[in-house]
Amino acid sequence: MLIDKEEGFSLIELLVVVAIIGAIASIGVLAYNGYTEGATKTSAKNAMQQIALGYQDYYSMNGSYSHTTDATCDSPSAADTSHINTEIFESEGDDKVIDLDDWDFCVQDHATGFLIVGTDGTTEYTLNAKGSKNF
Repeated sequence: MLIDKEEGFSLIELLVVVAIIGAIASIGVLAYNGYTEGATKTSAKNAMQQIALGYQDYYSMNGSYSHTTDATCDSPSAADTSHINTEIFESEGDDKVIDLDDWDFCVQDHATGFLIVGTDGTTEYTLNAKGSKNF
């Protein structure tokens, strides 16, 4: 008995399976990137609320918001974030309270007492002493 039929998958079948797996993987990567971006933005908002609480605590102990980082926060920098950590949270070195990759924060004088500005270079959020926010 001779059997001429070969067992296995054809090259076309394998290519179709690889294409389907690639499409599913690309959808998964896009969903994951959206998830991580949203989580980072939520972390930035939480950091700004933590800064506001630190400034309110500073005000209750000293009677002023004198440790603002800038007259105007046109472009928050790593130095401004470091100033917040050392002056408000009294942290030094690697023991940072506010430590969010790619996000910088600064605090300026404002009619409400202070205005916190946070940015990652593309997105900017603000929060003032009265709780008014743009996020």
